[in-house]
Amino acid sequence: MSLESSISDLVRASNDLTGAVSGKMDQINNTLAQWAVLAPVTLGVGAGQQFASIQDAWNSLLGKVLKAPVTIQVADGVYPMTQLILENQPYAHLITIQGNVANPANCILKFIPDSDRKSHGVFLKNVRRLNFSGFKMIGENTNSNWTWRCMYFSNAEVYVNDNSLIFSGAQYGIEMHDSSVLQAKGVQLSQQAGAAVFVGDGSLARLEKLNIVGPGKDSRIPTAVSGQLYDVFPDGISCVDTAKAWCADATISNVRLAMAVERNAYLWAPRVTIDKVASGALANAGGCLWTDDGGTKVPSKVTNANYGYQALSNGMIIAPMAIAENCINGFVAELRGYIYAENGYAKSCTSTGYYAGRSGYIDAVGTAKNSVGNATQYNPASSGVAGNSNASIDFS
Repeated sequence: MSLESSISDLVRASNDLTGAVSGKMDQINNTLAQWAVLAPVTLGVGAGQQFASIQDAWNSLLGKVLKAPVTIQVADGVYPMTQLILENQPYAHLITIQGNVANPANCILKFIPDSDRKSHGVFLKNVRRLNFSGFKMIGENTNSNWTWRCMYFSNAEVYVNDNSLIFSGAQYGIEMHDSSVLQAKGVQLSQQAGAAVFVGDGSLARLEKLNIVGPGKDSRIPTAVSGQLYDVFPDGISCVDTAKAWCADATISNVRLAMAVERNAYLWAPRVTIDKVASGALANAGGCLWTDDGGTKVPSKVTNANYGYQALSNGMIIAPMAIAENCINGFVAELRGYIYAENGYAKSCTSTGYYAGRSGYIDAVGTAKNSVGNATQYNPASSGVAGNSNASIDFS
């Protein structure tokens, strides 16, 4: 065999090997494409897009290894659904689900009833550091469609772009359990039948500039869904069972309980503005509500309420400079409840500006000058007054 022939055979063999390897690599890459995301990708949802629904786009990622960010981009429009289930995704920290972040009212998730006349909203479970932004969610409070909540969290951690979530209707707007985490600024909620925001079971919510408008402080919304007959009362934010919430600069109106913290939970809410409610700030059963911002010296303010600030059953409210105006009762501490309200005032309250009973205590030093127009300014006017069961108020 000549040298030229030998070289030709070697080149041919090399080319065959290269082709075989290339073919195998194509097979490997095709397989990886089915079971992994190796480069940033955007999955479109909507008319004429890759997926018809968010659920389809989410499900397409289940079982895949995500090595790069994935954006599920939802086009403007209305998306009817009974429930959206986002759960059990170990790579949720690489996923962004977004509609119209600049104008969330243009991208609507509308919850429609199942055969049992219920809808269930967005269900998030076992997902960590997911970004979910740019939507308006609409539920209903009728016996033909009772939406339990717009968003439900169970062991979920979610981050939201500023001013990009709107909630309308449903029993709960946001419901959090099982040590979940939510960070969202400028969330808007309206017309919830129950609590607009419920934070429970050790969960943590950071909801600065929260805006809540309810159906009315005396509203009582009946439901008979699935044979259950009971009344639901609209509240603002409820924080219970060792949960924590940060709600600086919140605005809350037309609900029963604007802010309620109970059972060893903590709520930090400086510079809040509350109007037309049954109770503005309630700390009960070991709950702690703190409205001191420690910096700007802008007070919290409750107007047109049955009770401005209430501390009951070892509840504690730290509210320096706090204002209660045009209320029935401005500040009330009972059953060993404690209120620190120095240098604020109660004004034009038709019953009592500051009331302590049954071992309650109020520190109202520096409130006398601006507390005017109340039917009764301080009750008791000194410690240990008969009928107040060792309650006391310090004031000047």
